[in-house]
Amino acid sequence: MPSKRELVGNPSRSSGLNWSEIQWGRIGAFLIGVSFYIVIPSIFNSDQVSPPITAVTSVIPIILLYYSFTQISWQKTLRVGVGMAMVSLAGMYLLY
Repeated sequence: MPSKRELVGNPSRSSGLNWSEIQWGRIGAFLIGVSFYIVIPSIFNSDQVSPPITAVTSVIPIILLYYSFTQISWQKTLRVGVGMAMVSLAGMYLLY
């Protein structure tokens, strides 16, 4: 007579949630990006900080959220962030 294990089958260990496959770096980037987006207005008051510094620091949460929602490497995301900061500074230079 077959045993219960033979009838049901031996479940593999990978049938549950594998915690090592979760991309914790992207989850952390999302949480830091959202919290930094909430905190920026209280830290950088427009009267106390110059506009170029505000423009560059406003890119940080955007890049963190972009990294958390895409599969792009952090190096390419950093390049996009530097490009966004440079374009915002160039736009401020041309408009003021």
